[in-house]
Amino acid sequence: MLSAISSATHLDDVFCEDPSTISLESRLASLTGHAAALLVLSGTMGNQLALRALLTQPPHAVLCDDRAHILEWEAGGVASLSGALVVGVVPKNGRYLTLEDVQRKVVLSDDVHACPTRVISLENTLGGSIMPLEEARRISEWARANGIFMHLDGARLWEAVVAGAGSLEEYTSLFDTQRDRQARALGTEEYRWWAEAEWCRGRRRAGSCRGDVFGRLVGEGAGGGEEDWGDVDGEGWSVGEGSGDEYGVA
Repeated sequence: MLSAISSATHLDDVFCEDPSTISLESRLASLTGHAAALLVLSGTMGNQLALRALLTQPPHAVLCDDRAHILEWEAGGVASLSGALVVGVVPKNGRYLTLEDVQRKVVLSDDVHACPTRVISLENTLGGSIMPLEEARRISEWARANGIFMHLDGARLWEAVVAGAGSLEEYTSLFDTQRDRQARALGTEEYRWWAEAEWCRGRRRAGSCRGDVFGRLVGEGAGGGEEDWGDVDGEGWSVGEGSGDEYGVA
């Protein structure tokens, strides 16, 4: 590890110029079968970015296990950053969610009084239990048939794979977004994050590629909207209005 650290490049990854970072992201995207990956500083950040990319306009809800990290250990981030209701479901078998558990709590109604389920988030492993591949597949197939996105909190996914529960790509193919954890956390997101990144790289701008993408995700979600994103994190880091094709990061 010390050798890898000493030989790593130290260029500016904010401007997508660091070969070590780009190589790691490309490698993880390839391993998981996703179109792109993004290196982030924590598992919470990976989950929150991925969920924010899938959630567009409230009212919307995320359904997960009642012990899930996104519900219990992320400081209410899904509510504060995405304006979403998080619905915790108690698995009837006491170990992992089944399709029947999901169907008991999911909201498909478009009634004005309802908060429809837009994302189902599964965690693997959770509480020491592996989410069986076949059960994850049942939930994923049903969710996609009903227009619901799938997110995987894969903090310990590699352990499940090593235990023989299924291959990495067999699991990741069932989800629209996922986050993995190595020595650090890696949040991965599929086409819609990648589309935003390509949109950003292809335009003339004064600011950073990732700054612009993050501003769009936090400011409006992945569904499009206004291009004046204002203050992003409340600490003076903002994406300016710009003019024409140029956007500045202060």
